[in-house]
Amino acid sequence: MTTETSDITRTITYATLAVTGVALCLPYALQGEWPLALIALWLCAIAVPVPNLPPWGRVVSNVTFAGTVILAGALVTRVGQPLFALIAVTAATATWDLHHFLHRLPQTAAAQLSAAQLSAAQLSAPEPDTALTDRGRLARSASVEEQSLEEPDARSALIRERLVRAHLRRLAVTLGLSLALGAAALVIRVDYSLRTLAVLTAVLLIGLGSAVAYLRRASD
Repeated sequence: MTTETSDITRTITYATLAVTGVALCLPYALQGEWPLALIALWLCAIAVPVPNLPPWGRVVSNVTFAGTVILAGALVTRVGQPLFALIAVTAATATWDLHHFLHRLPQTAAAQLSAAQLSAAQLSAPEPDTALTDRGRLARSASVEEQSLEEPDARSALIRERLVRAHLRRLAVTLGLSLALGAAALVIRVDYSLRTLAVLTAVLLIGLGSAVAYLRRASD
């Protein structure tokens, strides 16, 4: 179960990374901007092994995310493709968030497992039974020890599965809303000054960053 959960999360991470690469490389390549297309491809390529590179994999993830956001901005100013830029930023944000989630998952699951075990031990601690014989005490002790060895793996897998499902659900809702709002802004034609566009872009990035930060706090 633990392996299946991690594999599903990694698959989604690689899928969002592939969407980022296509959304960046395709418009640049079609416009003959080959240097920028190659840079985008390189950024996506070095992000592939990030889930397997703790702890400095986070640094690589941060660098690739910053690079893709900059390239998405250039996609608007140089090529005039805001829709592809929106898709690239949304997918890159999902990849960036899932990279950090995969690195935090073992520690978060272990902490929740320890808390659950401590709570269960406090609630189910048996009262001393003076009526038991020595053989009865030994049998009960062996049963408790065997149960403590078997349960953690199953509980850990269940905790991981719940953490992954909850995080993916929150991430999908957050990025889905961001993508919908961004698409609506592209459809609604309003003439803005350059300063107004800069302020709106900053507000959008700050809001998206705050949403991702909330997702990370909720997953810890």
